[in-house]
Amino acid sequence: NGWGGRINYTFSRLKDNQFGETNFFSQNTGARAEAQNAYDLEAEYDVSLLDVPHKLVFTPIVELPFGEGKRWATSGLAKHILGGWTISSIISIESGFPVSVTDLTNDLNLYNRIQYSTLTGADPLTSGDRSDRVSPPNTWLNPAGFADTPAYTLGQGRTQEDVRTPMRNNWDFVVSKDVRFKGNVRGELKFEVLNLTDTVKTTGPIAIQGNTTFGQISTQSGFMRMVQMMFRLSF
Repeated sequence: NGWGGRINYTFSRLKDNQFGETNFFSQNTGARAEAQNAYDLEAEYDVSLLDVPHKLVFTPIVELPFGEGKRWATSGLAKHILGGWTISSIISIESGFPVSVTDLTNDLNLYNRIQYSTLTGADPLTSGDRSDRVSPPNTWLNPAGFADTPAYTLGQGRTQEDVRTPMRNNWDFVVSKDVRFKGNVRGELKFEVLNLTDTVKTTGPIAIQGNTTFGQISTQSGFMRMVQMMFRLSF
């Protein structure tokens, strides 16, 4: 009846001990490519920096009920103007990526290597509106949730399940129209809006505990709302 679509939900769990792992979206670019304890590499086994536990994608498509073979406006000028239109979307919602929080005083590590921070028991994330939390000098991470790891000791762990980057949500919207000419000649007019809601996408927060900008998000990782039009002629 002129409508359809698909909905997909993915639940996953990814764990590994790849201490040199990189992820642009969590702002871990490989600078921490060493184990906290070189004598116990299995201690690095934790939630992967690439872990996305939840992802929902909804892709509806609707043909408007106008034009030839439809319910209304089946002839005349109305058929040519109102017929052939299709509306579609791609809506995606996915979890953020884990963040690896390290201590600024790495030179005091037991083995003179990288040192992870220690959790204090306070909420590691700040509360409030998302748009405020991703705007410096406000912070995404709660500095009170982390403490310097004592000298010559090992920190909490490579990642923490609840310490994640912001969710990555996106909505693309498309309106298109089929245009029929004589013979086998056909045209398609398409109007696309990418990131319809103009949702800001970011990398993860600055995750070096003890840094003056610790917990702040300072880098955008996606594009703003983009509008584009296209006409395609097939013959």
